Amino acid sequence: FLKGKKKRDGVLVEQIYFSLAAGISMIFATTIAFSFQQTYGNFTMPFFVALVISYMLKDRIKELSRYYFAHKLGSRYFDHKTEMALNNQEIGFIKEAMDFIPNEKVPSNVMKVRDRSAILEANNRFDTEKIILYRKLVSLNRQSLDLCSKYPTAGMNDIIRLNVMNYVQKMDNPIVPLYYPDQETGYQIVKSERIYYINMVVQLIHDGETQLRRYRVILNRKGIREIEKF
Repeated sequence: FLKGKKKRDGVLVEQIYFSLAAGISMIFATTIAFSFQQTYGNFTMPFFVALVISYMLKDRIKELSRYYFAHKLGSRYFDHKTEMALNNQEIGFIKEAMDFIPNEKVPSNVMKVRDRSAILEANNRFDTEKIILYRKLVSLNRQSLDLCSKYPTAGMNDIIRLNVMNYVQKMDNPIVPLYYPDQETGYQIVKSERIYYINMVVQLIHDGETQLRRYRVILNRKGIREIEKF
């Protein structure tokens, strides 16, 4: 069986960027303090106000810089890295990352496969569709894999599990009444099933070749009702 050792990816680079953010904010605060000290001197009210304001802005600049660097890191690095081993022989690694992205950052070929309906596009004017980008990089060492066993090993099976429990708990009642006109009684009530959709577009890249596959998970508060493949 495969053994995995998971750790955060890009920790050293992240700490370097965060240190730069702290340094930038400190330079700003020190510059303001020295300027007011030379102009108004020590133990004066303007100097005291300048210290308070520079301290307030220093924290904001630090947090904004951390956010900026973290955003830049997110496009180059991953959240986690798992080193894989088979029979105590390291054979490769897996990197994973997840983030919410705006509609504008989704590639056009992915949107084409997604194939949104006209009703959904109209509804997005008021409540936009939430898009989650999940990235996964799998790297295997062919030579190390061959050394693990005397039998030929073609590769590995990668299983992605999607936990929908948090989605299901927040869903509305699975049965909703619908009313339609009737000539005799005025109206009739019919019970219908309320369902939700999770659209998944999987992009597979291997040896320069790209494949796009779309799946749609149909579910409600009772659980998964159906999985469609397009």
